[in-house]
Amino acid sequence: MTLGELVARHQIVISAGSGGVGKTTVAASLALWGALEGRRAVVLTIDPARRLASSLGLASLGSEERDIPAEHFRAQGLAPKGTLAAMMLDQKGAWDALVERHAPPEARDRILTNRFYQHLSQSFAGSYEYMAIEQLCALAESGRYDLIVVDTPPTRHALDFLEAPRRIADFLDRKIIKWFVRPYFSAGWSALRAMNRTAGFLLRRLEQATGI
Repeated sequence: MTLGELVARHQIVISAGSGGVGKTTVAASLALWGALEGRRAVVLTIDPARRLASSLGLASLGSEERDIPAEHFRAQGLAPKGTLAAMMLDQKGAWDALVERHAPPEARDRILTNRFYQHLSQSFAGSYEYMAIEQLCALAESGRYDLIVVDTPPTRHALDFLEAPRRIADFLDRKIIKWFVRPYFSAGWSALRAMNRTAGFLLRRLEQATGI
């Protein structure tokens, strides 16, 4: 399969590998190629090194999708048939957005200010990759894009990025965690009872972790 066929046939393409092999350049190039060929493309970087912005000629990237201006294409003599956007994963912002989407209004503030939630959303091992998968799913389900290219952090094995969410889910499912986190939970976490049971895998795991 050629790179052209890869871009034409798939909605999600992941650029993964060890450091210094050109993952970001490949990710940006594939998304650009897709836009030139008429795809509604977005490239999501979850690499903390933040090189994607410079690869696309942008000063910076944030957690919101940013369209690449038409003048950037014209300056390079390009006339895309589609569109190209880019964004960078914000770990804490992605967790908060997940709660905002799925928790009832009366529960949101209690959850967002909970001590265990704050630790989980900012420094828990595997949390970054877990939210990367969540952000990827959100983009895929939005219907705004028919090509999503993911620029991943350096890894020894390409599948580490995909395995990390499963590891954190397994960790949250352990009975010992219910004992460990119990002192952290007060009325804030009791609000999780009111959450929609179809809110998603992650929030179900959080319910299991708290024992409620």
